[in-house]
Amino acid sequence: MDINDLEIWIDGGRIVPRPVKPDGSAYTDRHLLHAMSMVKIESNNSGTRIEWIMFGSNWSSLMFLGDFVVTCAAPVTLRYFNAGWFEETLSTAQAARDRIEELLSKADVRFNERTYVESYDPVTHLMPEKLRRAFENASAPEDDAVICAVDTVHEQISVEHVGKESALAQVWGVSPVSFPCQTGHSYDRAVSRHYYEVVRTGKPLYDHVLAAMVRPDGEVTWLGYKRLIFAEPKVINGFGRVKVISEIGPVDIKLL
Repeated sequence: MDINDLEIWIDGGRIVPRPVKPDGSAYTDRHLLHAMSMVKIESNNSGTRIEWIMFGSNWSSLMFLGDFVVTCAAPVTLRYFNAGWFEETLSTAQAARDRIEELLSKADVRFNERTYVESYDPVTHLMPEKLRRAFENASAPEDDAVICAVDTVHEQISVEHVGKESALAQVWGVSPVSFPCQTGHSYDRAVSRHYYEVVRTGKPLYDHVLAAMVRPDGEVTWLGYKRLIFAEPKVINGFGRVKVISEIGPVDIKLL
């Protein structure tokens, strides 16, 4: 740790030394956050990072944090857990304080779903440049895409290709058996329903996705991405194909 790095733990509304086990060995951050409902602050000259569990018994600590955060270096990244980790960065410490107070009032919010999808008009809605180029060209390089076979009769999806430059590969690599490529779970059912529509109509579809997803390290994180879905002209063994171009980043879906 750099000499300018500062690690602070808050418990019971006050700053405390980092707890250790009876034998003097260290607890993991996960244990301190999840099991002990503590709040963690890391700060240095380049900014501040704060972590906590929203439904933990840490009201007094978060109220203390609201006052303390205005003394921290900006930008301030808030990382908070509610059915998965959310992460957002505020440009000023005052904005971070306001957001912490807002989140404190929503600590009892629970989500019925783990995947949310909203469609937008690709002609009028602002799209990332890569997706805009793909839409205007009605295609995109396979290295940027995920290609899926679509069985419209049995409503099943099979991932056939993960491009090495695709958004999926940035997080999970090109393996066709990673979490996003698996079928049958709620994420698959939510994100694949638009594939059937694109195969049926032949028209591209643009949407935003926000989902609690299992990352390669085992952590569950809310990941947002924008997605453009094309119908591929090839039909093999009676199955249609879709080509999906995505970009990870903020989406127009706000849960908290």
